[in-house]
Amino acid sequence: MIPYRLQLVLASLRKTCSSARGMAHWDNHDTSGTVLLAGSGRSGTTWLGQIINHDQQYREIFEPFHPEHVRRVQGWPVMRYLPADARQDAAGTAVSAILAGKVRTAWTDRYNTRSLARRRMIKAIRANLLLGWISRQCPQVTMLYAMRHPCAVVHSRVKLGWDTHLDQLLAQPRLMQNHLAPYSSIIERTEREGDAWERHTAMWCIENMVPLRELLLGDMHVLFYEQFCTQFDEEVAALFDYLGTPVPQGIERARRQRSAHFRRDSAILRGGDLISDWQRHVTPRQIDRTLALLHTFGLSHLYGEGPLPLCPRDQVFIDSHPIFRNPPLRKDAA
Repeated sequence: MIPYRLQLVLASLRKTCSSARGMAHWDNHDTSGTVLLAGSGRSGTTWLGQIINHDQQYREIFEPFHPEHVRRVQGWPVMRYLPADARQDAAGTAVSAILAGKVRTAWTDRYNTRSLARRRMIKAIRANLLLGWISRQCPQVTMLYAMRHPCAVVHSRVKLGWDTHLDQLLAQPRLMQNHLAPYSSIIERTEREGDAWERHTAMWCIENMVPLRELLLGDMHVLFYEQFCTQFDEEVAALFDYLGTPVPQGIERARRQRSAHFRRDSAILRGGDLISDWQRHVTPRQIDRTLALLHTFGLSHLYGEGPLPLCPRDQVFIDSHPIFRNPPLRKDAA
């Protein structure tokens, strides 16, 4: 049996070799070949990314908007907002460069196995508040958006001890002006007096409300985690049809594939139901509080007490602020 310390050394060596291999790539930096998979943290983005890149046709770029790991976004809030009508400033330049694949770090390339990259898949849980800007300024980028029941997401985040960083959202003037001003008192009260469940629920509401207000049908393809669990073949067919590529051979294996970030107490290992397991752990009061906040933020059409989404993917978008009611031509109309 290998000694524990040697196991740690070998694991570290494998990680270093994997990162070095991932960084050894050539990228043509054409953003028309970029697929951006965004969504809230713990919403299944890693698993969905493994499905998309099942045949390793994309260069995989992992969480390039993390300010602690990527120099281009160093000093940014954990979740940065760019107004859809903002001019190209330093922040916009950084986003454009990342979307073109102009990032090469041990962090972002840790899962990449593609050495020649004409297409890239960017997985990002910190890009939700950038999606309106990306849709307006970089319409050639294909955007996918993962969604999962807020109770499942919040339950997972609380178990992991994540912070919410609500204060960083309140400190962004344009975000407050465009979206959060009507909710500032409830956000401040939740940050000050709410428990971890309520703070994370408020964060889920904000990071989903903003893109669903700024974007319209056709701007992105919504991926419901629950639908992939229950209607895998249909959802995979719709996904790859949106990407304009054939469904890869052997995609069924991805259905049973563990996420690269699965937890040892996850439902997949305990034999639990992937979409409703959270109901065994969440209290009625937590559910009631979640539904109340969804109503407050205008998101009650998305999810209810049950585990499945209440509306189809083409009805998630919110009637938005007038500034977004005359968007540029969609990619398929250009």
